Amino acid sequence: MKIGIDIDEVLAKQLEKLVPFYHLKTGKLILAEKFHTYYWPGVWGITLEEGIQIDQEFKQSAYFDSIEPVENAVEAVNHLGKGNQLFVITARPVFFKEKTEQWLKKHLQEIPFELIHSGDFHIANKTKNKGEICEELSIDVMIEDQDEYALQCAEKGVKVILLNKPWNMKAEHSNIIRVNNWIEVLQEIDKISTNVPKMS
Repeated sequence: MKIGIDIDEVLAKQLEKLVPFYHLKTGKLILAEKFHTYYWPGVWGITLEEGIQIDQEFKQSAYFDSIEPVENAVEAVNHLGKGNQLFVITARPVFFKEKTEQWLKKHLQEIPFELIHSGDFHIANKTKNKGEICEELSIDVMIEDQDEYALQCAEKGVKVILLNKPWNMKAEHSNIIRVNNWIEVLQEIDKISTNVPKMS
């Protein structure tokens, strides 16, 4: 199968480092469970421009460099890399591509994958969104945490495995399958793979 995988909060525990960074920067402690949207300026009550500035400072900091993988993510992706084609599809700013590649190579090591940056909130005129990218690449399954991106993919006919998070609880679609962790991700992909036509 062709499998798309998001990075932040799917492969990487970004909020775990963002929360203390924002606390250090502003003196405001807003815990991860308060993120009922992953649109950070909305959570923090600041402008988009201010949010972009903080995001850029965060991504240039030691906090960002020390982000750890989500529990069981590396082992699960190692497993999925055997016999499947993997695409890491992220809305991270493309100007942090080098840092993103370094993190992926450090933690995923020899697992072959293609890194793709979709349009993100830093760009006024967005490029292709995740749904359009998945459609273009004929992705069978997308592993995601963001409600907006999950729906974009689901509406293109892509099966989406959505990790339950405070910011995605309202997302509903017949192509969305909810899970709590990477163990359940593998279980659902195993079910889906039996329904994918095999080449003769």
